[in-house]
Amino acid sequence: MNLLRKQIFISLLFLLVPLAVNSQEIRRSVFTYQGIDFYPYLRTGMRYIDNVYSTREKKGDFLLTVSPGIRAKLPVSRQIFEINYGLDFALFTRYSSLNSTNQNISGLADLNLDNYSLNLGKSYNKFYQAVTYIEEYVESMTNSNKLLFTAEFRLFSFDVGWRNFSYDYEPGKNYDTWDRKENIYTFTNYLKIYPKTSLLTEYTYGQIKYPYRLGRDAEYHLFLTGVRGKLTAKLSGLVRFGYQIRNYQTLKDWQGLSIWTNLNEKFSSVNEVNLALERAINESEFTDENYYLANAISVNFSQIFPESGLNLGIGLNLRNEEYPKPVGNPPRIREDKIFGYSISLGYKFWRLPLGGLTYSSTQRNSNFNEYDYNTQTISLSIRRLF
Repeated sequence: MNLLRKQIFISLLFLLVPLAVNSQEIRRSVFTYQGIDFYPYLRTGMRYIDNVYSTREKKGDFLLTVSPGIRAKLPVSRQIFEINYGLDFALFTRYSSLNSTNQNISGLADLNLDNYSLNLGKSYNKFYQAVTYIEEYVESMTNSNKLLFTAEFRLFSFDVGWRNFSYDYEPGKNYDTWDRKENIYTFTNYLKIYPKTSLLTEYTYGQIKYPYRLGRDAEYHLFLTGVRGKLTAKLSGLVRFGYQIRNYQTLKDWQGLSIWTNLNEKFSSVNEVNLALERAINESEFTDENYYLANAISVNFSQIFPESGLNLGIGLNLRNEEYPKPVGNPPRIREDKIFGYSISLGYKFWRLPLGGLTYSSTQRNSNFNEYDYNTQTISLSIRRLF
């Protein structure tokens, strides 16, 4: 009990540190060296999770999160160069074996010349995630690279892009069989029909390579059409839908309708709602399945109260995941239904940090009972962007 009190005291101390920094110190902490602007930041938080492993049998814990980071930006005329580095320290009260340090580093170069632009990006993430049917966290690493060339003219524009992703899981525990690399090549054409609205057509070719699992390599073709920009006076967004053909080396292929939609209705300067729809194929980490089909919808509402500096957020999401091949005894197709919601209250006071209180709940119901779980999380956070 003494240890618990000590950890709670340390957690509260970390939460209060950003509040103790006065505005003069904050202004001095933003500095420039040889034309490069540096922006340090600090996020601290306390969180209670009633199901830390996301399994049927709940085990709850308090944890402290401390997330320092820094952003460096070099503007040169119309060109922008930027690097971000951040750490996330997670300290659990009961299950100290889950203590972890996540890392994120990213960089971008945005080069602009008249009607043409070139965007280069790279990011690296190391993080820990729960395996949702056993009591274990797995170390995971992702690397991504991006190159996007854009040409814009009076009535039309086009993008030519390449993205590369690599997923590396913790070695020595059979999780490295999930390791994979993916290359994605995209061409998108936009035809302007209104000053802020364009029709689009897009073709994507992708390759997926699994170095440690035979037969899982794949290639796919994705043909999309849609619209982006301002759709009505208050509605804007991006709508993309089309057909995907996904061929695997030896496992079951897939082809069918794919949808990615994100719409934002801005009722006024202080409230808005965001709607997202998705129907997409995702690579699977479930036994010998090579993919699952996900159909998802999410709605997020935001209300700002300007006089108090408070911001209310309400989120709702529903997701259905279906796997292609019957497994088990008797054989049946696995299907998961995932429902979640969240309520958050954020705040911003003059010369004081951003922060907030959030409650969230996620429930997964599967026809394979061992994959069911329900998780509630309450978190308090403070963020200082210097």
